[in-house]
Amino acid sequence: MGVAMQGHSLRTAGLALLLFTAVLLPLVPVVSADSDIGLELSSVHAVVMPGQAVNVTLTLTNDDQWATHEYNLTLNTSTLSGDWDVTLADTALGPVYPTLSDTTTIVVDLDVAAPVGANGQAVITATRVDDANFSNSVTLFLSVAPRYLPELDVGAVGDRGLVAVGPNETVEVDVPVRNAGNVNDTFLLQVDEALDLTDFWAAWNSTQNSSNGTGGNGSNGSNGTGNQSCGNCSGGGNGTGNGTSLRGPMGGRALPTDWEVRWLDPVVTNIAPGEIRNHTLRITLPEDASPEYRGVALFAGSVGGNFSIQTVIVIEVTTVSDVSAQLVHDANRTFLPGATEVVEVLITNNGNDATTLVYSVASDSSCAAALADAVGSELQPLASEMISLNI
Repeated sequence: MGVAMQGHSLRTAGLALLLFTAVLLPLVPVVSADSDIGLELSSVHAVVMPGQAVNVTLTLTNDDQWATHEYNLTLNTSTLSGDWDVTLADTALGPVYPTLSDTTTIVVDLDVAAPVGANGQAVITATRVDDANFSNSVTLFLSVAPRYLPELDVGAVGDRGLVAVGPNETVEVDVPVRNAGNVNDTFLLQVDEALDLTDFWAAWNSTQNSSNGTGGNGSNGSNGTGNQSCGNCSGGGNGTGNGTSLRGPMGGRALPTDWEVRWLDPVVTNIAPGEIRNHTLRITLPEDASPEYRGVALFAGSVGGNFSIQTVIVIEVTTVSDVSAQLVHDANRTFLPGATEVVEVLITNNGNDATTLVYSVASDSSCAAALADAVGSELQPLASEMISLNI
């Protein structure tokens, strides 16, 4: 009898414990995936290029065949780095009628400097407004796409991409080459002619004119800096000075065969993301180069991504003015008082531009001189003419 009483006491204690547990359990809300809330993404895995944004469509279906519901949407991005910006276009959907659907957009924006490997996921949860115990979630996986992008900063070259070179002169300019991608890469550098200079001069004159109020007294502007990247970039940058005149023709011409324009080292090997290296461009002009503007297209091609960019610089062949005069006469000639002698002077244009000279003479009290012609003919480079003086 004593044993039976002990078993009864144990059963009573167990029942009391179950009742106590049943009282406690309702205090902890139970949230489970509800099969009546259908969630579907237009893309489960989004691979995004740095600096770009993509939209993913979220479709919510009310699979409850008997009731209409409204839903709250929440977003969990705790696994994502700061390179990602993920937002919901709507934080609530509904009312959604039985078996019907509603949609919203998930906007995914990736920073331009995001490195490869900064991957993660975003979890979108839909919860019924009338009963928070019913919810469902879907996961959007996000990956950073590799980007292969060389960049040439010709705004830092010469006067915002305008390089002045004289005849029979060699100029070497350092061109900053930057890896604007997010993976290690190797770039190949090339040079070609640029026949269309419209964009270059538009950008060059724009920065030249905008610098007028910023100080400086340079007649043609002073050294500027800038940044060119991707595509058909032209000389940009922050120039200073007071020059306002338009420069150069819109159309370029092919590079002459006796010009030397080349990279001293045309391969940029294993350059890291964000790294900048200077590569030297050598420009050598022949002694008979005439004043003009020539466009040069600089190319940088990614070996890893099979992608290239082009930018333009302009070579300005500077004007050299040099005239020599040589007296041509008989060393044994005797000038007699009161007699008029004809003296010839050989004038040679040693510069690189055509020129027309205007002549004048000065006399003293002992003799008088007069020119046969005061205005000479047009002299091409290295051409000569003879002028006569009556003395």
